[in-house]
Amino acid sequence: MSGLSKYIKTEILNGYELFTAWFSDLASRLTPELVNSTSSNFSIFGFSEFISALALLVIVYTVTDIRYKFRISVAPIPLLKITYYSTVAIGVTALLSDVWFAKNISYSHS
Repeated sequence: MSGLSKYIKTEILNGYELFTAWFSDLASRLTPELVNSTSSNFSIFGFSEFISALALLVIVYTVTDIRYKFRISVAPIPLLKITYYSTVAIGVTALLSDVWFAKNISYSHS
């Protein structure tokens, strides 16, 4: 390995360490304020359930037959884009509702 490639590898690792330290510090400052997992037992559809269901859907899609993947790709509407954006919207909504219930935010309708 040449000296330049060792230098680049070292700089990349240093940058990664700085990023992980920053992210860990940010997460440790925000996590106790947002959700306390021991006291948050009131949840309609939690984010952890969403992630586990999403993982199962990815596995099912991965092992499906090539015919179904072809049918999805030639559908007259963009099913993959619709599925992607709806999955993101459902995930964000599930996460926000968990935070909402964990912080006991009341909705006052005027």
